[in-house]
Amino acid sequence: MSWISIDVDLDDIYREMDRLDKETMAGWLDEDGYFEEPEGRDILSSTSSLESQFHDKLIGLSSKFYSMSNEEIELIENLYKKYC
Repeated sequence: MSWISIDVDLDDIYREMDRLDKETMAGWLDEDGYFEEPEGRDILSSTSSLESQFHDKLIGLSSKFYSMSNEEIELIENLYKKYC
């Protein structure tokens, strides 16, 4: 048996994937433990309940990156650029 080496650009592959393919890949990554919450990312206890809920929603979104469309990711990146 002989092996063939193929040069692959993952960015190109990802851009060509449809939503179902991305969701499937996100499931594989989740099963492999890539969506574990990083330690040390807790918010300060002095934040308001509304702020805490907002923070939790943003953390929840971060683990869904591979399920998002390019347009959804761009929207979030634009919000980040505007406010950060």
